[in-house]
Amino acid sequence: MFARLILIASTLCVLSATTHAVEERLPAAKPLTNYEILENLNRIAFVDEYRGTQKAKVRKWVQPLRVGIQGKPPPEFENMLENYIDELIAITNHPMSLVFSDKMKREKRVAKGFNPKTGVNVLLLYQPIDNLGKHLPEKQFPEKAALLNTLRAGKATCMAKVFRKGPEFRAAYIIIPAKYGHPQYGGKILRTCIVEELTQILGLTNDSDAVKRSMFRQTNNYNDIGSTKFMTSADRLMLKVYYDPQIKVGMPRQQALQVAFNILNRIRPGGVAPLPARAQKKSTTPKKQ
Repeated sequence: MFARLILIASTLCVLSATTHAVEERLPAAKPLTNYEILENLNRIAFVDEYRGTQKAKVRKWVQPLRVGIQGKPPPEFENMLENYIDELIAITNHPMSLVFSDKMKREKRVAKGFNPKTGVNVLLLYQPIDNLGKHLPEKQFPEKAALLNTLRAGKATCMAKVFRKGPEFRAAYIIIPAKYGHPQYGGKILRTCIVEELTQILGLTNDSDAVKRSMFRQTNNYNDIGSTKFMTSADRLMLKVYYDPQIKVGMPRQQALQVAFNILNRIRPGGVAPLPARAQKKSTTPKKQ
C-alpha cells in the first residue's frame, strides 16, 4: 500500500531512463553486492507490511496479469500505464497487459466478446473518492469505510489490495483517486501511483528503512529527490530474481533465498562470494563469506 503523500518532481514517461538519470544525480556509491540485494529481497518480499510478521513461502502470480481501468483518467494515463507494464515485462518475463478501458472500448481495441467482469484480474479504479464506495465489493472490502476515510483524510494517496489462493496471487485492486488527474499535478502523482502499486502487487509488498538503495525505503535519498517513486537498479534485480522460473510459488522462504542467491551470482558474477555449502539453519538469509 502506498500509505503516504508523495509530491513528485520528475517526469516518468520512460521510467527506466528516468531512473538512471536520477541515480546519476545521487552521490557516488558502490553498487550493492549480491548479498545486500538478497537481504533487500528478504525484507521486502517475505515480511508483511502491516503485521511485521515473516512470510513462510513465496507469494506471487502464476497467471498473466490482465489489467482493466474503471473510470475516465486523463488521456496520457494509459500510455503511462502501458509503458510501465512493458518495463515490468522486460524485467520479470511474466505476461501482463492492459486489456480493457473505456478508451479502448471506444476505439474498438477490446477483443470481441471480451467480458471485463470475468476477463480482468487486476482492476484499476480511477474514481472520485466519494464514488469509490459503490465500486468496492463488500465481500472483498469489509474495511471499506476505514479505507475511504484514510483517503479522504489524505493519510494515503493511492492503495492496492491483492487476493490470493494459498500462496498464489489471483486478483488485485489498485485504487487511484481521480483528483490526482487534475492538471495542477501534471500527471506526477498518477505516475508514482502506477509505479508503487503495480510493483507491489507483484509480490514486493513491504516497505522498510532497513533496505538499501531502493524505492521501498520509506525515507531515503532516492525518494527525497523530488520525492519521486521509481525502481532503482537494485530493485530491478530483486524483481527479476523473484520472478525467475526457478523460484516457484509456494517455495519455502529459506529455499527461495538460497536459489535467489545462486541466480544473482550467475547473472552478476563477482557480486559477492558464493553461497557456503552449509548455511546456518536459523539464518534469515544465506551467509556470505
